[in-house]
Amino acid sequence: MPDLDPDSALFLLRNLAMAGVVGFLIGFEREWTQEREGRKHSFAGARTFTLIAATGALTTILSGGALLVAAGLLAIGVMTVVAYFIEAKEAPGRGGTTEMAIFAAYLLGAAAGRGEMLIAAAGAVAVAIVLSAKGAIEHWARALDRHEIHASLRFLALAVLVLPILPDRDFGPYDALNARDLWKMVVFISGLSFLGYWLVKALGAERGVLVMGIVGGLASSTATTLSLSRFVKEGKSTSLAAAAGIIMANVVMLMRVGVLLSAVARGVLALVWPALVAGAIVGA
Repeated sequence: MPDLDPDSALFLLRNLAMAGVVGFLIGFEREWTQEREGRKHSFAGARTFTLIAATGALTTILSGGALLVAAGLLAIGVMTVVAYFIEAKEAPGRGGTTEMAIFAAYLLGAAAGRGEMLIAAAGAVAVAIVLSAKGAIEHWARALDRHEIHASLRFLALAVLVLPILPDRDFGPYDALNARDLWKMVVFISGLSFLGYWLVKALGAERGVLVMGIVGGLASSTATTLSLSRFVKEGKSTSLAAAAGIIMANVVMLMRVGVLLSAVARGVLALVWPALVAGAIVGA
């Protein structure tokens, strides 16, 4: 590696420091979790993770290519696998979360070594959040029944699998139809029903439906009206609660129109604000 000027040296030191922060953040979460779970021995804590991420940064800084990075990843992988099997003998059935976090820390450290600060920082925060969410994930896994799991997967299929493959072009009489736009409305209405179900489960039928009306009114009072009407038909809500949610969605819609007009057409707002205010007051 050639001699560096002061600016380049400062840049590399900054990258190395970021890698250390990335490793320490992930390692500290691991050490905190292991302490809470009462583990007496652990393969990796805050110091080990810091060194692993710093190693990833150094391999990038010293080589500038992928060969040394890959060699370092292989070496850490071998040590991690050996340590896992040793600990697995003492504690059968243990997971491999910490071991996978080690690989993430090394690669994020390598990203920091290349100067990819946003990727390194955001990745470290995301990994730490996922690691710390163990209790919440286990709770939801126990709380969800088969119907709720299947409903969640069906909604994800509508939004993630079907929507991206639909053609985004107009067709039909006067080119008035668009498959992707039509499916977006399907996804939106299904999403409102999905949101409403969880709000009702968390807050109760009356409060959940009312909050759904407020949230849905920010996007589409018409779609919210349709979703809440289906709730009544399916017996998920009473008629009075759904009516309150529908009215609230339309009140929010009036407020939304007023805000939009104040931003883009104040002359029109000056003409229609009495009607908007009157409608919102009556609905409220």
